[in-house]
Amino acid sequence: MALKKIDIRIPTTLTLDDLTDSQVITLRAAIDQRLNLSLDSIDMKQELALQLRNAQSLYAEAADSSEIPANQKAQILNTISSILKSVTDIAETIHTIEKHKKIEVATLAAVKDLPTDAKDKFFDILKGLLDE
Repeated sequence: MALKKIDIRIPTTLTLDDLTDSQVITLRAAIDQRLNLSLDSIDMKQELALQLRNAQSLYAEAADSSEIPANQKAQILNTISSILKSVTDIAETIHTIEKHKKIEVATLAAVKDLPTDAKDKFFDILKGLLDE
């Protein structure tokens, strides 16, 4: 796969703070492509945060521009709202998963003290549910 060429000349005194958000995002995309990141290695929370920052940066640039139509500015705001909803959904999912893990730990702690027949029945039922 051919990599997209980017013309970046980096003086020795340049820091990331010297770049615009758009330049940092472009640089990060080029680094990700060069590193050939797989879907499994993507941190969805980080990616959503990056997309949110990108959309906010784009809106900040567009907000004061009289050359950009209002409907395009509204589309950016809709994108920001959509990203925020995704972030909220992920946070709720993580909270639910963490709660389920606590329930699982408590259940297994309680089951370990049951008689062998009751334990076997519990694990048979659990196996059946997990195999569905």
